Amino acid sequence: MHAPDFQDFQRAFAAHIRDPRRSPRPPGVPARRMAVYNELLFNNLCGFLDACFPVCRALLGEKRWRRLNRTFYRDWPLHTPWFRE
Repeated sequence: MHAPDFQDFQRAFAAHIRDPRRSPRPPGVPARRMAVYNELLFNNLCGFLDACFPVCRALLGEKRWRRLNRTFYRDWPLHTPWFRE
């Protein structure tokens, strides 16, 4: 059974949001608009992580901390839309 087109689009959109270097931008979405989504969502996650783990951030330094945030954002298998879960 084939997923409806909007579900294919959602999967492609989410894959690109989570890993823009390896997943192509969905067809029909302008690069500038996609960049806004990428930045907003990643920065939102970083804000949560920065607030929850200030000691880790300080110990790792900004560059390593952001790389860890990106890896988490890209690789963590999400099972719920609720951040605390």
